Amino acid sequence: MTKNDFDAIQITRRIREDLYEQIKNKTLAERIAFYHEKAQAFHRQLGISIPISVTSGQEAVRTNEPEAGSQEPLP
Repeated sequence: MTKNDFDAIQITRRIREDLYEQIKNKTLAERIAFYHEKAQAFHRQLGISIPISVTSGQEAVRTNEPEAGSQEPLP
C-alpha cells in the first residue's frame, strides 16, 4: 500500500479558515455580495451565464424561472 499525500480534511479546513478570514467582519449583505461575486467569476471561468438578481438587503433570487413571478430564494 502506498501513502497518499493528499489530505482532504486538511485542505477543507484550510479553505474554511481562509473563507472565514475573508468574511468574518462583513455584514450579511456584504457576505451575499461576496459569494455572488465569487460565483459569477466561477461561471465566467466555465463560460456559462446564470442570471441572478441581488439587491442590497434582500435575498438572492433566480431571475430565469420558467413561470413568470415565481421567484424562490436561493438556498
